[in-house]
Amino acid sequence: CLRRKGAKILLVPSAFSEQTGQAHWECLLRCRAIENQCYVIAAAQTGSHSATRKTYGHSMVVDPWGTIVA
Repeated sequence: CLRRKGAKILLVPSAFSEQTGQAHWECLLRCRAIENQCYVIAAAQTGSHSATRKTYGHSMVVDPWGTIVA
């Protein structure tokens, strides 16, 4: 647990693929917050970057209980 090592906030940048991001982004962030008992601040790239590359993004803040607060 990162909290035991003094962490209070985890910063998570990402560029998930569109399909994977829609399926897992929120769930993974909430899990990281809960298992580490830290706030998670996540910024995610989104959009079409080329004809073959699309990313999913939904920036959010999650509290140590896994509740999305922003």
